[in-house]
Amino acid sequence: MPLRTLSSLKSWQLKQICFLMGGPVTGTKTALEANIRRCIQKPLLPKNGGRILSIDMGIRNLAYTVLDVSNEGSFLTQGLKIQKWHKLDVLDRTQGLLPSEVLSDLTKQTTPKSEVIGKLVANAAFTPSCLSRTAYDLALELLAHRPNTILVERQRFRSAGGANIQEWTVRVNMLEGMLWACLETLKQSQKHNMPAFPQMYEVSPKRVAPFWEHVDQTLPHSDLLSLGKTTGPCLSSQPTKIDKKRRMQYLRDMLNGTEADKITLDFANDEVRVVADSMTHMRKTSMDQSSRRKRLKGMEGIASPEKLDDLTDCMLQGITWVRWEENRRLIANMVEAFESLQNMKKADIG
Repeated sequence: MPLRTLSSLKSWQLKQICFLMGGPVTGTKTALEANIRRCIQKPLLPKNGGRILSIDMGIRNLAYTVLDVSNEGSFLTQGLKIQKWHKLDVLDRTQGLLPSEVLSDLTKQTTPKSEVIGKLVANAAFTPSCLSRTAYDLALELLAHRPNTILVERQRFRSAGGANIQEWTVRVNMLEGMLWACLETLKQSQKHNMPAFPQMYEVSPKRVAPFWEHVDQTLPHSDLLSLGKTTGPCLSSQPTKIDKKRRMQYLRDMLNGTEADKITLDFANDEVRVVADSMTHMRKTSMDQSSRRKRLKGMEGIASPEKLDDLTDCMLQGITWVRWEENRRLIANMVEAFESLQNMKKADIG
């Protein structure tokens, strides 16, 4: 198979390599080549895979998953075990931190709880003094899962390209910034019982879901660096908008074990399996009624579209990160092989 160095690859090949490793696909050929070499030299996961904590930011709907990555199979994505797949309401955690005067007002209210939260708790919960403590407690709770890698969904500033910035968006961004500050402070102070603090990364959702639009293009082909290929997939500089239904379908295909993506997901416990069952719409045939009721106890409403949307995003983010690292290793080996071959040819000529 004819091979050549990165500097002589066509633009579409450089863009495809960047895409496969989760990097930007815009810029000059020189910039793309520099991005590739930088990505190749920067592992996204420990050599043994380790544990990923993937977070989809939110206030009423913060979702996260804990993924164990095994290094035993041919592909990293064929050794994924879901340890935790959970969604929480940050507002529920703020009420114990509210000032005494706010708590006093809450006890005097006769309106429904939802209205009280909307009028009193929400305003008080998002003061810097209250939200900072909430973010700190949340950081400790997440670190208790002992991850090696933490992925935090990068928040947008505007919704649907609108000119206005919504108040709720500002609040989520505020929590995002405080969570990062807490994690970084804990990292610098080393006030934790961990051998090494996890690596932390921000992940743009614009690069996650579009990555799976063509599932057969998420792994590098053996002829990616070949002279015989004159054209390849056309990658848009503007990421395609993928709606929630399509994102959920991508994940359902992974959970159902389709061959195209070469992804294998295992479930560590019944709680995780219930979420997966809700995602894939599995029927009652796999268990008797009493077993299913026992597993579903305390998890009412898990199958609502809103919950599944956020649970989908945190899981898809984690799996995509593993695939990017998988591709980085494959491409690094390919680049090393053909550059060694080129050096041998030069030595023979000399």
